[in-house]
Amino acid sequence: MIVLVFILMLSFCICIIVKSDLFDVKKIDVIGNKRVTKSNIMKELNVNLNENIFAYNFKDMKNKLIKNPYIENVEIKRKLPNKIIISLKEKEIFAVLKDEDNYCYIDKKGNLLEELRGSNESKKDLIVDVDYSIDDNKSIKFKNYKTKENVFKTLNYLKEEGIYRKINYVNLKKESNIEMLTRSNIKILLSNDDNLDYNISRVSKILIDLQNKNTNGGTINLNYGKLAVYSPEG
Repeated sequence: MIVLVFILMLSFCICIIVKSDLFDVKKIDVIGNKRVTKSNIMKELNVNLNENIFAYNFKDMKNKLIKNPYIENVEIKRKLPNKIIISLKEKEIFAVLKDEDNYCYIDKKGNLLEELRGSNESKKDLIVDVDYSIDDNKSIKFKNYKTKENVFKTLNYLKEEGIYRKINYVNLKKESNIEMLTRSNIKILLSNDDNLDYNISRVSKILIDLQNKNTNGGTINLNYGKLAVYSPEG
């Protein structure tokens, strides 16, 4: 009997404490976000401060946030007595697609992250000039399967060779030829054939050599079989 009374009293005390304003949320911290602002997150969640920390439905909050195309994963935790911590993992921009005056960001799976009509807000991401469109479901539609394959094949080869960040622009408008421009203003011409991976590895070595010589500008032409031709500016 004494034990039962003690349990009831303890439960009552816990209930009183939990429902007190001690556990009203005073702060919501967001970590791991770069492109998604905290204000946008709070707007998407539509939650208010000063509510009991145990009244928040974390499952619903997570489901709302995961709909944001930039967000790959969400973790939400309580930090007693009055703080909520939202940890985000954002998707990386794989490339910026360009078609005429329209731009869009895509992730590594080819999913649309953001559409930018008439402007390119990113100055540091690689731009791919290619025929594409965006359907009503906000999905990227390339001219054909070969075009899509060319985009990801080329960019993945650049990543494998460690020169992805050195390239500013890739033109894939022509199926048989590829034109690139580096951030040091060096134009690269190569054929889009079965030797593409080999030729991009050659480009990597040539760029290292030119960098060691403090050489900017000019053209690297790999359209002569095994012969690589570099022409300085002018």
